Amino acid sequence: MAKALAVEIRTLRDSELPQVHDLVLDASAIYPTPIRPSVAQLGAMLERRGVDWASSFGAFSEGRLIGATITAVDEWPALHMGAYAIVSAVRKGWQGKGVLSALFEWLSLALDRREVTQMQLEVRIDDARARRAYERLGFDAERHLFCFELPRLSRPQRFQERLGFDVYEGDAAAAAEAERGELWTSFWSLTPAWTGSTWTVKRSKSRVVFEARWQQEVCGYAVVVPETAELVQIAVAPEHRRKGVATELIRACHQRVHGPALHVLNVDDGADRGVTIGCLRSLGATMSAVQLEMVLHRVS
Repeated sequence: MAKALAVEIRTLRDSELPQVHDLVLDASAIYPTPIRPSVAQLGAMLERRGVDWASSFGAFSEGRLIGATITAVDEWPALHMGAYAIVSAVRKGWQGKGVLSALFEWLSLALDRREVTQMQLEVRIDDARARRAYERLGFDAERHLFCFELPRLSRPQRFQERLGFDVYEGDAAAAAEAERGELWTSFWSLTPAWTGSTWTVKRSKSRVVFEARWQQEVCGYAVVVPETAELVQIAVAPEHRRKGVATELIRACHQRVHGPALHVLNVDDGADRGVTIGCLRSLGATMSAVQLEMVLHRVS
């Protein structure tokens, strides 16, 4: 008879971030492009995504972290309490041994206490083993999400006499969002993934917001996080599309980051029939990853 695995599962603490970091580096080494954040970068990402340590669990063997699910809890989408697996990883050598299932059993109890009705996560489209594992846990694939690298624009500026920008940072960004956030979201043709949700934007304290005005009328906006070069949100009012507004918003965002490209994460290809993806490609964006958004509906 095979010996039972001696695994302890318990709630994680924020002080254990270095162990989580080591696990992430180990588990992601199997990918063509491994994830290599620093401890500080990983911590900042968890905070922006909305980590809830009371709903995050680790599996330990002889004191070593061999698996973890780091979870966020938010009112997103807006009609229910939702959860998101920011990090879900199992160390090499322990995969396929029931560690993930055991972690999610504990997580399920925590989500019951929080009255979470839906949980979502992303898996790489080429990671068939991970997809099967989550399907066994009850998750279903709902949409494809595309990630891009968008280099600095070479095309000349346009419409300088008609198009202007108001720029907001820090407390001013929060105040502008509180005052005109409903107007901005009315421009959406795509529902953002968790990584670009309104709650994620609010937690991105260093964000810079560009509000575009076409002859003084608000016609679009973009949100960029300078230290990560993430273009978190961008939208243009339907009546002002195909005028170059999105192009100039992207140009403005490029001017606030130091790297060669903006990172555009998890763009849905369905709701607008690929128009946004087509726009990004026309500006020179290259695809860096394709993910599946998987959702577990916890209430029938």
